[in-house]
Amino acid sequence: MKYFRENRLLFLFAAIKLFLYIVLQRDDYELHRDEYLYLEMGKHLSWGYFEVPPLIALQGWLIELAGGSKWIVRLFPYVMGAATVFFTGKIAKELGGKIFAQSLACTSIIVLPFTRVNFLFQPNTPEILIFTLIFYCFIRFIHTKNENWFIIIGVLIGLAILNKLTALVFVIAFGAGVFMTSYRIYLMRKKFWIGMLLMLILIFPFVIWQWQHHLPFIDHIKLLNKTQLVHISTFSLVKDQLIMMIATITIWSLGLISLFVSKSYAPYRIIGIITLLGILIITWQHGKYYYILGYFPVLLAFGSVWIENQPLPSGLHWSRYIHFILPIAITLWILPIALPVYSTTKTLQATNRFRFLDIAKGEQNQEYPMPQDYIDMQGWQEMADKVYQVYNALSEEEKSNLSIICGNYGQASAINYYLRNKNLPDAFCINHTFVFWIKPEQLMAKNILLVDDDPDDLATHFASYQLKEAITNPLSREFGTKIILAKGADQFIHHLISKQYLELREKYFD
Repeated sequence: MKYFRENRLLFLFAAIKLFLYIVLQRDDYELHRDEYLYLEMGKHLSWGYFEVPPLIALQGWLIELAGGSKWIVRLFPYVMGAATVFFTGKIAKELGGKIFAQSLACTSIIVLPFTRVNFLFQPNTPEILIFTLIFYCFIRFIHTKNENWFIIIGVLIGLAILNKLTALVFVIAFGAGVFMTSYRIYLMRKKFWIGMLLMLILIFPFVIWQWQHHLPFIDHIKLLNKTQLVHISTFSLVKDQLIMMIATITIWSLGLISLFVSKSYAPYRIIGIITLLGILIITWQHGKYYYILGYFPVLLAFGSVWIENQPLPSGLHWSRYIHFILPIAITLWILPIALPVYSTTKTLQATNRFRFLDIAKGEQNQEYPMPQDYIDMQGWQEMADKVYQVYNALSEEEKSNLSIICGNYGQASAINYYLRNKNLPDAFCINHTFVFWIKPEQLMAKNILLVDDDPDDLATHFASYQLKEAITNPLSREFGTKIILAKGADQFIHHLISKQYLELREKYFD
């Protein structure tokens, strides 16, 4: 109770963020393509996956235990976003910030871009929270000199790596910051190495899994570079980063600068080094613009305190409240394209107004009617319903010897999510993480329900091959995806499917 009283302002802001998310959620949008995959991973708990480390799958498993509804799925990032608000305010308070600084720091996390990233069940939200906790713990160590904080930091770094491998950039930046400052003396302290040992113990099963499966994360990075990151120039990346952080630019930029030039911030200079190095490495490697977000809450906290501490001429004290007004105004201005909180009609209109910002460009530079995240939240329920209709029209004999094969992980994961209580065979695709889950008997089915946006012409290898349905939502990235019922597969089909599967299986399992 005492802790609550002492931090009631921070709890209030955290509650505001949580409340806004719950109120703003709309039924016009379904779950995101990636969210379905992470929920599917929760049904296949493991120490590793093709795309991500295991922490997101554990959350998916917990969500399924809680019922798996859309509201429960979104509650996880909402709560983590609220926690990020709280601990950003805690950092400001730890730095000596009073009501103004704490309120400004918290407000900076409620507005863009954190409002958007905290809306989705993805590894980005836990990463931002964990990085913020690490910075908070390090500042507590600076103030108390209690080396037990290194133990907590080690555990948090381990969790960050188990959440997302971009945390390795943070590890590099953190290590460089320690070596470049007077804090390198703690490299000889026992508690520091206990923390590092706990980190290694936490990630050891994941490392072993990667080694046993021939480091699939390298293939995933190569695939990202080939299909997505290759389209990101340094100029466009920096532009997107600035647009993303424009709402709070006066706060975080002052935080970063003051960490290097302010004498009162000299003990915290290591934090400036870590954040700057992390951002520069990600930019140099052409990472996606939101990869840098975890480095900003601490900068916003420092900037908020620095603004509060600056003396202002008499009569101009009101001017510091511009730092509140500007982020809120910018967020409200671009809210229709920043969050899926308006009808699709209003979002389409807003997208056209802001198209000059390239907000509707996809990860492969293609133009969409709305931001890609939004079109990736359309058409999945329609797809699952139509698959179920086609399946339900089959005889019991046909159902007993049928597989549902999809062209990508979004299709397979969404179908499994919506039809999880319908007693259908699990849908799968022969790529990515699904290759670790496929059962050999699924490859030998005589009947195939094919869901694909660009199916191969294999009609001659089935006794019957019929286009049954197609996705008709023009705002979905799956628009036009075909649902084909193919009966009586011949040996060529079984050989083709088995060959694709075995090539991947041998790559990761031999």
